Amino acid sequence: MRARPMQVILIGIVLVITGIATAQIWRATGFAREIDALNARIGQGDTAPGVDLAALPPIVRAFAERNGGTVGAAPVVVATQQAEMRLAPDQPFFALSATQRSGTRQSDFVWHAKGTMMGVVPVEVVDAYVGGAGLLEARLAGAITVAEARGAAADRGEAPSCPSIPMPSSMRRCWPGGSSMRRMSRSPCRSARAPPAWS
Repeated sequence: MRARPMQVILIGIVLVITGIATAQIWRATGFAREIDALNARIGQGDTAPGVDLAALPPIVRAFAERNGGTVGAAPVVVATQQAEMRLAPDQPFFALSATQRSGTRQSDFVWHAKGTMMGVVPVEVVDAYVGGAGLLEARLAGAITVAEARGAAADRGEAPSCPSIPMPSSMRRCWPGGSSMRRMSRSPCRSARAPPAWS
């Protein structure tokens, strides 16, 4: 029995669609694994020397204690954020939910945000500086890269300007009152030893 030309075309279309869907799932899974690996590296290999509390001036020690500084504190803190962001000044804002993991002894951080543009297009952004390497990447559905910065320029751009206050470059560029982000709310930080789970 010979296949009809229309059947061959339909089978070809189904195979192409299946191939594209498989590739997108593979890319999205790889992106998620990369973010998980970055999160796992925060607080690892902490080489910060211990602080001689007796050598600290009383005003410095009081400031640190008033702001949560403790001996033996967790090497990682996690903050959650709700924000609105837009990709250009003439585009509408869309909501984001983000989690930021920051090292307390090193300037490492991973800011990972998820949202939906135009009500249907899933957006995922990671802004990170881990082990001296910077990364800024935005993807649609976790698979289609729409913005990416890696390498030496990203390393310099993502490096915190004040090493004792880790903050993603996305917040330094947009906060406070920048044209790209508005109505950002932050939760109180909590210590963590494992990456938070997205619900």
